[in-house]
Amino acid sequence: MILEYRLAKSIMENEDGLNHLWIRLSGTDPYDRKRVQMNINMPDGLLRLPNLNGCSEDPAGKMELAQSDDILLEVYTEDQVACGVYMISVDISYLDVRNPLRMMLIAIPVRLVTEDEMDGVVIDDEVVNRLKQLKGKAASNETDEINVFGIRPISVKNEFSFLEQKYRIDY
Repeated sequence: MILEYRLAKSIMENEDGLNHLWIRLSGTDPYDRKRVQMNINMPDGLLRLPNLNGCSEDPAGKMELAQSDDILLEVYTEDQVACGVYMISVDISYLDVRNPLRMMLIAIPVRLVTEDEMDGVVIDDEVVNRLKQLKGKAASNETDEINVFGIRPISVKNEFSFLEQKYRIDY
């Protein structure tokens, strides 16, 4: 199995910076591997949000790639971090049909620079397109989950029913 990664931006701001990390699995047939688990360890100063693919993720950040061969993450900085190259480590374990358990570890370099140095940033259009694809899919899923229903008033006979008859508005 081959692990490929791409960053949406070649460099990232060291304060209030934002980037997207796309990790793809390739090189083997998805049916040849099962129970793919991925754990992403962020260096000090860099943070990430839960994956944008909707894959299950436990509180510790371990992800199960059940139906997907890729993961898209939003990586960011809140406070000012020293400029330089930081390494995001990715651990992957999976069951292979030929070998019981396989593991891989890769380090992904992320270069942090000041706002003044962001002029030389290069945008990866393929990552941006994948991000738009996932955001569009999430938006369509949200609209599918909206349930609209009407409530019809119920007529009750009680001591105030004469008022109800006098002031009731039928829909």
